[in-house]
Amino acid sequence: MPGSRPGGVWRLAAFPVPESARTVRDALREALVHLGGAPLQGGLYVRANPWELYVGEAAHRLGTHGALTLLTTTDLHRGDTQEPAELASARTSLEKQQTRPRSEDGTDGAGRA
Repeated sequence: MPGSRPGGVWRLAAFPVPESARTVRDALREALVHLGGAPLQGGLYVRANPWELYVGEAAHRLGTHGALTLLTTTDLHRGDTQEPAELASARTSLEKQQTRPRSEDGTDGAGRA
């Protein structure tokens, strides 16, 4: 089935941490990437293997546990992209965009926040 991960589930972590808490938000993003998560879109990360315990610990440590939502799915689509290999490629491209160096005003040099 397109979008399905053979033999398993996709694990997702979502968090709405506001701009006013940028430092904490960035720390949680870094923790999720360090744990093997990949960004799907702002505040939504995905991983193929179990990570719930570690994500929960990171969120507790950062004081954001109340804003964290963890979920699983066996079916994942991003736009017209459904195949797991294509999703991984799309996630890598998005991750590169989100890790562009930031200027002092918080933009990526092209005026994007």
